[in-house]
Parts: sequence; C-alpha cells; structure tokens
Amino acid sequence: ILRIKYRPEPNDECYTACLWANFDLDMTTDTLTITSDCGTFSYGYWDVGPGGFLRFLCGLDEDYLLGKLAKESEFDLDATLDGMKESLEEADEYSAGKIKRLIQDLRKKMEYRDENGQSEYGALVEWNDEYDLGMCDLFDAVYYDYPAYAKRIVRIFIDQIQPKIREIMKAGELLETREQL
Repeated sequence: ILRIKYRPEPNDECYTACLWANFDLDMTTDTLTITSDCGTFSYGYWDVGPGGFLRFLCGLDEDYLLGKLAKESEFDLDATLDGMKESLEEADEYSAGKIKRLIQDLRKKMEYRDENGQSEYGALVEWNDEYDLGMCDLFDAVYYDYPAYAKRIVRIFIDQIQPKIREIMKAGELLETREQL
C-alpha cells in the first residue's frame, strides 16, 4: 500500500476546506481509500488494464472519480427551479410574469418543505396540484448534486495527488532504467 499524505499549508486556499487527508493506494487489490477530515471514501476492483493501478489513477477525471466515491444526495434547489422554469416556458401557456410567480411560490414551498414534513418531491407535487399545472414525471424534476465534501476531496485528488503519483511513477521509471544499465 502506498500512502500519500495531504497536509496543506496554512496559507493554502484550500486549508480550511480540508486540513488533512491520507490517500491509500492498495496495489494488490487496486483499491483507493481516502481517509480525511472531509470523510472516508473507498472504491476498488477496477479493471485497470495493462498500464497498472498507478497509471489508471493518473488518468481518472473528476466526474468519473466523484461518481465512484459518492452519490448525488444533496438536494439542488436552484437546478430544480431552473428545470421547472424551463418546463413552464416550453409549455407556451404562461406569461413571463406568471412563470416568475409560479417559480417564486415553488421556491417558498421547497425552502419550507422540512417544516411541513415533505420531501422535495412531495413539495413539487403539491405545487403542481395547487396550480393545476398538469406536469408529469415530476420525480425526475428534482435535482441532486454530490456533497460539497466529496467534491472537495476529489478536487484535491486531481490537483494534488495525481501529480504526486506521476512523480512517483517517473522516479520508478528512472530507477528501472538505471538498474538496466
């Protein structure tokens, strides 16, 4: 297992976002485990191909890794409202003023849904029924995003850890070349 420690300096812009993290790369099981003050994340058993686990990790992009380490579990109010506004505009039945009022009311319903004991979906259905909008497939109209802490740790991996892995790989290649001479 190769452990890469992340310890930002106090003047680092991400210092308060993540004070420490350990990135453990298990070469036997091809598993990445991250333990940090942002949370604990793990994913493994990838088909890494002929280049090996380190090379595979260097090729990961942010979206792919985020999808493997976390779930879209945070309600995204703005994306949900934008989607509903777009649906209302496409219907060509409502004036711009009416759409604005409908969206403002939906925002209020969504912001107070917890106090009313409703889910995001429940508040959306109530709004749809209250105004007799006749919108279908509302379950798909509720948007979720990845938690901020998961985005943060993946950004650290991309910006800080991948370059370190590349350095380690390059040092290993130099060592192999010297041993062959």
